[in-house]
Amino acid sequence: MNSTISVLFRGIPLAMALLCFVFGGYVFLAGDDPTRYIAGPVVFFLGSICIVLYTMVSTVIRQIKGSYTPFMKFFLPLLAYGIGAITLIAGIVMAAVTRRPDVLTAGHITAGIGLIALCAAVASTASARYKLMPASRTETSQQPQTEQTPSTGKQKTLIIVTIVFAVIAWIWAIVLLARNTDQHFIAGSIMGGIACTCTCLIALVSTFTRLAGNAYDENEKVKWPKLALLMAGVAVLWGLGLLIFRAGQASNFAGYVLLGLGIFCIGILSVVDQLARMWQGKYPSVSRIPVVPVLTALVCLFLAAFLFEGALFSPKYFISARILTGLGAVCFALFPLVSILENGAQNANDIQIKS
Repeated sequence: MNSTISVLFRGIPLAMALLCFVFGGYVFLAGDDPTRYIAGPVVFFLGSICIVLYTMVSTVIRQIKGSYTPFMKFFLPLLAYGIGAITLIAGIVMAAVTRRPDVLTAGHITAGIGLIALCAAVASTASARYKLMPASRTETSQQPQTEQTPSTGKQKTLIIVTIVFAVIAWIWAIVLLARNTDQHFIAGSIMGGIACTCTCLIALVSTFTRLAGNAYDENEKVKWPKLALLMAGVAVLWGLGLLIFRAGQASNFAGYVLLGLGIFCIGILSVVDQLARMWQGKYPSVSRIPVVPVLTALVCLFLAAFLFEGALFSPKYFISARILTGLGAVCFALFPLVSILENGAQNANDIQIKS
């Protein structure tokens, strides 16, 4: 990988984060109606996920280039967990210090974004052993662990931490949905989609850690992609259910946000599936996977375009149009990751052919 490509790939998630920060801030500051107080902060903090994805991309690239220095081993995880924690705390504070329904809703959703960012931060930590993964294929899965291979305890800790964040998101969603107000229903529904995303990231963390630990097997090759696919399906069906069964109600716009979160889950699924195919040695099919984040980003942006038009006639679409734009940026931030993994797969294939 040459320097130009590595800089470009690391720059894409940062550019998407900047887009979310600038666009979210503009939406928030451009007026004082309640829809802006929901959409602005949510879009702004979606940039946090892009920053965490940057740390994951940078971690993998630096391992490939041999520039993963002790400072970067400390700085990148600190940045990832720090931005996730800041987002979570910001959301909690927003929800706790006000009784305004719009700010309350934005606070709960922002806190959920913080949980996604923290789950992605764990995945970034798990990717720190990326260089051990090409050797962890079916024919070598019984090889003994090396000193660099993460211990079983470390593997389990990363997976358990991600599960804890996902469980918190699910409990949070249930508690919100149990409250009998429109604002809590909107926040609870979107938090449900966030919980699906966090659960989807369990599959990514587990795949990274199990591959690096030489513990990946045929069962996990099926189990983790299925979990990611299930969560994507739940979020999409949940969103469609809101759009159909709550048609005509102001709160049904949350269905579009759930669709966007389900689409993002499909992007995460592409990474999980890509790693599984690399383990199987299916290198030609891996080369087609980088198209998925591009397609998911386009779907979010095209759907947002229709909602921008719909917002001219119904204000309820204002929020979902802006949030889907931010989710489109987050989906595209996955593109460098799958491209790097595809590059690593091709390199492994070349080595296998020469041998």
